[in-house]
Amino acid sequence: MSRLFKITKIFTKSPKILLIKNNNIIGNCTYSIINKTDACINNLYIDPKYRNCENGSKLLQYTENILKTSYHIEKTSLLAHEKVNCSLSIFFKKNGYFVTNTNFDIYDDGINIYNLIPMHKHLNLK
Repeated sequence: MSRLFKITKIFTKSPKILLIKNNNIIGNCTYSIINKTDACINNLYIDPKYRNCENGSKLLQYTENILKTSYHIEKTSLLAHEKVNCSLSIFFKKNGYFVTNTNFDIYDDGINIYNLIPMHKHLNLK
């Protein structure tokens, strides 16, 4: 006798939201609840083949809606890992995020150098 088990949110405090197109996972987003009013977007990823087609914005907006409606979150924050000469922070600014601190840290993974840009957004609860 076989059983099908689905385990979600048991070993993590960072639930994952998947973006699926034609039965393929093309992106995901994880978040953490910090307290009663604040949450953090930990990771937002879109497969490079599906970028620049509004998929990232749709996934981010869906995640924000979950945070607002399910958890009553008022403010979300994130740390954009932006490669030098990249426009990741522009993507988040277009989606209503603001730079929290202009004194950026830098991360070098041995291949690329990243500006670590802290950003936040106040979610309007309705």
